[in-house]
Amino acid sequence: MDVTILSLTSLILCASFFIAGMMDAICGGGGLISMPVFLASGFPVHYISGTSQCANCPGSFMAFAKYAKSGKIQWSSAVFAVPTAILGSLIGARFNVCLSAKILEMVMIILVPIVAIIMLCNKELGREDCSGQFRKGQLFLRSALLGLGVGMYHGFYAAGAGMFYMLAFVLIDKLDLTVSSGNTKLVVVFSNIAATVTYALSGVIIWKFALVAMLFTISGNYLGAKLAVTKGETIIRPMFFVVIFILLVTILGKLIVK
Repeated sequence: MDVTILSLTSLILCASFFIAGMMDAICGGGGLISMPVFLASGFPVHYISGTSQCANCPGSFMAFAKYAKSGKIQWSSAVFAVPTAILGSLIGARFNVCLSAKILEMVMIILVPIVAIIMLCNKELGREDCSGQFRKGQLFLRSALLGLGVGMYHGFYAAGAGMFYMLAFVLIDKLDLTVSSGNTKLVVVFSNIAATVTYALSGVIIWKFALVAMLFTISGNYLGAKLAVTKGETIIRPMFFVVIFILLVTILGKLIVK
């Protein structure tokens, strides 16, 4: 599959990967930026998911490394969410084959505004780490369950999954926003690796473009992670509402088109 790297379309795509990488590193949801651009570019549809996952893989690792180096990952909870998130993704992918995405989209039209209202009305949510109220066994179980639940959504629908992982760590494990975002990066790293290997074995990655796009996702993720670690809630919370808005518009748009 031949793709002209220096074309205007490719440069726009790479710019979208930079912005998406920055969003992903802060609170997730970067795919809501890059995927529509991908679709509008005329890129071969059956290569989009594979090439996108491959390009995002090193960027997500860069963000994870930045959070880890800054001590913004709670390993005791993050590690237990990883295997169940991968299992959930596999289950969600199976559901995607036999169920209509329209069902989930209708649920999301109701759920997404509720999530936004919860965050708006509870301004203290995610400001402090309150996970100490749980015993270790309780924290491990809560993390495993949130990984499974959000992982199923990730495998079934994917859009905004990083944001939901972060929100789940805040609501269920009672972590602060920055550490929740850091935990999310560990989960996303393994999810991206698993997805990339799957797509590579299926031969649906355009490597020439993916390798170039990697440079932009790495740069975007590094900048986003740096902002999130240094600014914390002051940048994560506003970006969360940006992602919520884009997700809602995306779902409404799909429903209207259908």
